[in-house]
Amino acid sequence: MKAIEWKLNHRNFERAISGTLLDRHPPELDAAREDLYNFGVSRITKEEASHLVNYTYRLPGDEDHYVIELDVFHQPHCLNMLRKAINADYYPETNHFDAKHWSHCIESIRQSLICSADVMPSCGSG
Repeated sequence: MKAIEWKLNHRNFERAISGTLLDRHPPELDAAREDLYNFGVSRITKEEASHLVNYTYRLPGDEDHYVIELDVFHQPHCLNMLRKAINADYYPETNHFDAKHWSHCIESIRQSLICSADVMPSCGSG
């Protein structure tokens, strides 16, 4: 069974990752950042979902399929949402996310940090 089909996508990472968490970005930079992860959600069959280690959810309105997303796309989404929430006066659309969504995003980032911890000594941030 082939669970994942690979497709090569080229993205402009340099432009999309510039700035800091506290920066307010012009719309074109926000669009470039979101372009890095807006295609990451996929659907799989119930049979394919049964082979996953992690639990997944049925696709709303489509009982035959389940939703998956690779963390490499999901985590930048969560981090970007937190960045926007810090600047909620500039990004008022972030006000509609509920506590469950925020909790989910923070937990996703926390798990990633713990599971992918870098043990190299830090020289501080510049």
